[in-house]
Amino acid sequence: MATLLANVVRAVQRAVLRSPGIAEAEQALMRGDLATSTSILKRLSGEGDPEAGRMLGVQYAFGDPEYRNPAEAMRLFRVAADAGSLKALVHIGELLHIGRGVPEDPPAAISYYRQAAERGEPLGALLLGATLLEGDGDSVAPDPKEGVKWLRVAADGDYGDAMLILGEAYRDGRGIEKDYDEAMRIFRAGAAKPYAACERAIGAMYEQGLGVPEDPAEAFRWYVRASAGRDPEAPRNVAACFANGHGVEKNERLAALYREEAANRDDTPTREAAAPDGQEVGAAAEIGREAQLGETGPHIPAPGFVRRLIEGLEGFGPPGPALQHAGVACLKEQAEAGDLDATFMLAMLYDQGRGVPEDPAEALRLLRLCAEGGDANAERSVGIMYLHGRGVRRDREEAFAWTRRAADHGSAEAMADLGAEHLWGGAVPVDPDAAMDWLTKAADAGSVRAISILGQQYLLGEIVPKDAIRGLQLLQSAAGLGDARAMGRLGLVCAIGREVEKDLDSAEAWLCKAVAAGDEEAEEMLDEVRAERLGFA
Repeated sequence: MATLLANVVRAVQRAVLRSPGIAEAEQALMRGDLATSTSILKRLSGEGDPEAGRMLGVQYAFGDPEYRNPAEAMRLFRVAADAGSLKALVHIGELLHIGRGVPEDPPAAISYYRQAAERGEPLGALLLGATLLEGDGDSVAPDPKEGVKWLRVAADGDYGDAMLILGEAYRDGRGIEKDYDEAMRIFRAGAAKPYAACERAIGAMYEQGLGVPEDPAEAFRWYVRASAGRDPEAPRNVAACFANGHGVEKNERLAALYREEAANRDDTPTREAAAPDGQEVGAAAEIGREAQLGETGPHIPAPGFVRRLIEGLEGFGPPGPALQHAGVACLKEQAEAGDLDATFMLAMLYDQGRGVPEDPAEALRLLRLCAEGGDANAERSVGIMYLHGRGVRRDREEAFAWTRRAADHGSAEAMADLGAEHLWGGAVPVDPDAAMDWLTKAADAGSVRAISILGQQYLLGEIVPKDAIRGLQLLQSAAGLGDARAMGRLGLVCAIGREVEKDLDSAEAWLCKAVAAGDEEAEEMLDEVRAERLGFA
């Protein structure tokens, strides 16, 4: 029954796909072909499609400088707005807010946000509420009560950022009476979507005992979920938990991995996943704000929050051809001068056909140059080329030899490769002891994939004594660092309810993250969990 329902859901999703022209433009944008995307949108816009014009306007307003044309963006937004596009009204407000192609005029921007909000656009309500909550310099005075009113409208429209900001308002008593219970209810509603920033806010509530009993272990679990959802601040929280043994066994190695992950994440606001299911993300979406609770007092949004949100859209979409060509030319020059890092990056471009024609043989030649210079990552990459027959005849034994060489030279991922090879067999016979040895070395060296595989093995108890607590901790650690398989396994664990109490809400949240991170196997399980929640299992 669950499978039948899943098929019905997918059929409905296919039936409501957007027009082929728009979809084609979006696909071109996703694969980095900005020229094709722009060309399609220009044609559709010229044929009178206001939505195509709006999307083209977003590229002109916030995209690659090669295609930047704010004046034309404003014209397209106005045409789309006249045709009834509420998001276009929001875009007009965004350009006015930061003075992009027009004189800066925050009060006028608020007027456009309000027009969109009053006509039912949650994105307009979000930007209106966030601006009024904090004000904007001398031109817009703060009005927390009015801001909270519009944030509530946006939250009712399932905008995760509105849920976060509204929850913070209740938590901190800004524009409304302080109410920890209501703050937690709103955060949980956002986490159920799942919105990672709301998950982190719940962790902070448990860590500090705000409206709930102080519970470090529960705080850790929520921080890990938030980190798996790409929240930019959550890895620091997880790192602190591991470093201090707060809610989890102390582990400086994992703390260091999470600190590194935090340093690698971009803290600027993005468009990711802010729109509710079934709605297209507008020019401003996932704000990426996080609750910043501390002993010194409640979190107060920094001035200019909405401005930073809009300006964070800079560089929307992939770089244009001119910028790509300039980057490739620079890499070639550095590679010819003997820079092995540039040589490695150039090899990756040739292998993937990014900015240059796809040429696996040239990629392999460049990787060999790096490998001869002692680069362990290049040695592993040469092994991968042999494994898949990229630019050379496929040869599993040669692939294994290069992988072993890379592992001996310190590549954590090569160690993980060897562990997996001994675990499941291939170029070498199955050898559980060797598998665990290599996987442990890889995990100690920082391989997230190895941590994930180890977690699964301790949970299964087939080649090592079963240790559910250790297995779950390792899976959580890997999931928080972005491992899709670990996320999927945690979702399965929560759905089955053997190692932990059955929790379909948590199962759905983890499986959603797994699918978003690229685990295709999790998609079917997600459909089955949703079917079970609806009583079809």
